Amino acid sequence: MMIQAFTFEAVPDQVKTMVSCISLTVMERIIPIIMAGQQAGQIVQEDPVKLAIAYIAMIQGIEMQQVQNTTKPPLLHADLLLRMFKA
Repeated sequence: MMIQAFTFEAVPDQVKTMVSCISLTVMERIIPIIMAGQQAGQIVQEDPVKLAIAYIAMIQGIEMQQVQNTTKPPLLHADLLLRMFKA
């Protein structure tokens, strides 16, 4: 629904603003977790903002795939995504 809020013209600007604020809140919460993982040597040493964007993009991509796919897609586990960031 967040993607639709940004892409459909019929969505009121107030809704787009609310969704944008939610997106920023998610980023603000993920970045410190990534930084703590980097300090502990558990997450790759890259720009935490870029890693947060990549993580959110992967989650959104998985959501879109599940909505669009009429057959049952392979089940993705969280550990697959997390291993992509592992140091």
